Amino acid sequence: MTTALEKLARLASWRKQTPATPLPVRIAEAKLGTVPTVVDTAAWYEEHAQLCYDLQVAAVRAASDLGAEAEVGKAHAALLAHAAIINGGSEPVLLSKNGEYRIPFERLAAARAKIKVLEAENARLRAAGGGG
Repeated sequence: MTTALEKLARLASWRKQTPATPLPVRIAEAKLGTVPTVVDTAAWYEEHAQLCYDLQVAAVRAASDLGAEAEVGKAHAALLAHAAIINGGSEPVLLSKNGEYRIPFERLAAARAKIKVLEAENARLRAAGGGG
């Protein structure tokens, strides 16, 4: 006499036999290639903070010395390369309210910079008596 549990076990889909063909064996290199890289986040954070500081110093130097603008570009590139360790190289994006559209963060940053320049120019013209 079979129990109800044995009857259910015979009917269950997980009890069905799998095909006789074995799964292909992957070589060790392919398996090791899928292992994620481990990052010491405390050390990464300290390095990132230092790179942010270096970028700020370069920006202050570039404000007084126009020849130091290349240093700002190098510091910014180093900061982005370091951030790619964590974010996998993907650039930050903004999503629209409905989530359908992606806007690169660089476009937002460029628009903000343009607004700052135009506001400063507007304030300069008003101070010069341009009205406005």
